[in-house]
Amino acid sequence: MPGELELKFRHDPDVAGGFGPGGLAPPGARWRGGRRPLYTAPPAGGGPARQIALRVRATGDGFVQTVKAVHDSFERFEFERPVKSARPDRAALPDPGAGDVAAEVHQHFDSLTAVFRTDFERLAWRLAPTASLTVELAIDQGRIVAGRARQPIAEVELERLEGSREEFLRWARGFALRHRLVLLLPTKSERGLRLARRLPAGPPAVTARPLALTPDLDLAGAARALIDACTGQMLANVEPLLRGTDPAAPHQLRVSLRRLRTVIRLFELGAADRRWRTIADGARRIADAAGRVRECDVFAAGPLAGLLAATTDDRALKAFAGALDAVRDEAREQVRAALLDHGFTRFVLSLALFTEQLAEGPGDPPLADHARERAFAHLKRLRRRCRAADAPEGWHEARIAAKNLRYILEAVHPLLPHPKRAARAARAAAGLQDVLGAAQDRASGQVLAARIADHGGLRGQRRLRAMSLIEGWQACEAAAQPDLRATSQTVLKELRRALKD
Repeated sequence: MPGELELKFRHDPDVAGGFGPGGLAPPGARWRGGRRPLYTAPPAGGGPARQIALRVRATGDGFVQTVKAVHDSFERFEFERPVKSARPDRAALPDPGAGDVAAEVHQHFDSLTAVFRTDFERLAWRLAPTASLTVELAIDQGRIVAGRARQPIAEVELERLEGSREEFLRWARGFALRHRLVLLLPTKSERGLRLARRLPAGPPAVTARPLALTPDLDLAGAARALIDACTGQMLANVEPLLRGTDPAAPHQLRVSLRRLRTVIRLFELGAADRRWRTIADGARRIADAAGRVRECDVFAAGPLAGLLAATTDDRALKAFAGALDAVRDEAREQVRAALLDHGFTRFVLSLALFTEQLAEGPGDPPLADHARERAFAHLKRLRRRCRAADAPEGWHEARIAAKNLRYILEAVHPLLPHPKRAARAARAAAGLQDVLGAAQDRASGQVLAARIADHGGLRGQRRLRAMSLIEGWQACEAAAQPDLRATSQTVLKELRRALKD
């Protein structure tokens, strides 16, 4: 399949100062510019379909038609052919039998409409960092135009022209680190569709897609498949968090990072390569930042929402709600700042590079044997933690073990002796995780409530009333919840039955 591997970065005044001789790139750049209309067809069913776009670009001596579609986080389907005019030409499309993208663009060709255009100039260099790697470095500056709406274009792009994926990622990571570049994830096509209101202004949060391993994979291939899935979910939730306030966005970002850490433990990557410990630590820090938003969202939708509905016009609760909004806004800005920092770019590119470098070891066991061994090991860990738990901290550790076992079983259940039983076990672990998670939310609720009250400057009777109401509400919720000891014992029995031979 024809395609392009490219990375886009934000172009700001600090970056611009590095251009020119001795800066980001050597002299000898060439300029390209002009209008580039982009055509799309209305998706089937009235909802957003896969992002496939057709562009016609003016060149110095004619026109070039390009079909593009998203393939993975950094690689895209691309098919280019010269055409005679700025109008789309069916004869210049890829063969309809060349794959799903080609078939779909042929299917919708007659309903193509110009949705927006990009007017920008490109300053480009062709670099050869090594004998086997050729890269185009480009700077795009201009605007996206959709009717009367305008949006600026200011980005730096690195595109692999020749060389391996690993070599390109290694060089691009070093280049980005040297110049403190920050990833720009949405494509011009996606931004144009949002500007033209063909996509929602605020992209929705993205949940994890089901991914179960198959026996034909080796350990490295299985790890790569799971890490790619985690990476895709993580990157898909960056823009929703940056651009909106949907509570699902920080939650799903956090889920993707937690799953990533579980995969690192599942394949024991940190033991073989210390760099994976750095990745796990980075994932934890970002997840913790998103978690601070998440805990505010949970508190707002739970105890506070219930109390506000039950006690209307209570001044103490209204003051507390205002303080909660301020704490949540501050937490949201902190995680946004982390995602817009070059440190996050370093984390993402390191993750992509290390994943590409995964290779099967000479002593690796068969995937099915490894999966079974790790599933049983995590079941034993969950059992130990449930037996030892006698305080909120202990049950929190048990919840983490239940979560890890759930994520592992969701991935490896087809490889186990009884796949259907293992799938049921994954659901049982998820149920236990939910019960223990609710208990953890209540246990941490008082600490969070005190922090919110301090942030809002609540004092005297107003603070006492708000905190008392919250404590009473949580006590009533706790009384209605199942006994943790009995629930965990029931689930553990079900897990043992599901995983035994």
